[in-house]
Amino acid sequence: GDPKFLIHPVQIIGLYINKTTNFFINNFKCSSNILFLGSLYIALSTIFISYFIGKFIEIIYFKSEFNIFCGIFILIGLSSCFATKSLLSSVKEISKLMQNQFTYKKQKQIIIEKVQRIVSRDVRKASFENLLRATIESLTENSVDGIFAPLFWMFIGVYLWEFSPTLPGPLAMALCFKASSTLDSMIGYK
Repeated sequence: GDPKFLIHPVQIIGLYINKTTNFFINNFKCSSNILFLGSLYIALSTIFISYFIGKFIEIIYFKSEFNIFCGIFILIGLSSCFATKSLLSSVKEISKLMQNQFTYKKQKQIIIEKVQRIVSRDVRKASFENLLRATIESLTENSVDGIFAPLFWMFIGVYLWEFSPTLPGPLAMALCFKASSTLDSMIGYK
C-alpha cells in the first residue's frame, strides 16, 4: 500500500474534479448547455493534465540518460496506479463481520457503513445477501479498475515506447487511465 503520509495522485485528481465540478454547478446550474460544456472541459482537462504530468516525468527519465533515481520515481508513479491494499482490507473486514449470522444482526449498522464506503449505491436497507453481493461486485469491479486495466495501459505504453520515446509511455498511459477512471467514479454516473 501507499504510505499514509503521502497524498495519492488519485486524491489530487479527485480534488481537481471536485473543485471544477462544484465551480460549474454553483455558477451555472441553470444552464444545461454550459454544464455540458463544463463537463467536457473537466473530462478533457483532467485527462490531459494527467497525461502531461506522466509524460513530463518520462521525459526527465530519458533526458537523465536512465538515471536510477529517475527510474525509481517512475516506478513509484507506476505503483501508485495500482489500488489493491485498501480495497482488500475493507472486503476482508466486511467478510469477518458477516461470517457469523448471529453477530451479523448485532453489527448490521457497522457492516452497512463499511459496505457503503466501497459501493456507490445506497445499501442502508439492504439484506444480508445484498450486502454480500454489493461487496463482491465492488471487489471484482475494482480489481479490474485497480489492477488489470492499469497493467493493460502500462503495457500499451511500453509497446509505444518500442517505436519512439516521444510517444506516450507506461506512466503517461496509466495516469490517463486513472484520470478517466476517477472521472467515471466521481461524475460519470451523473
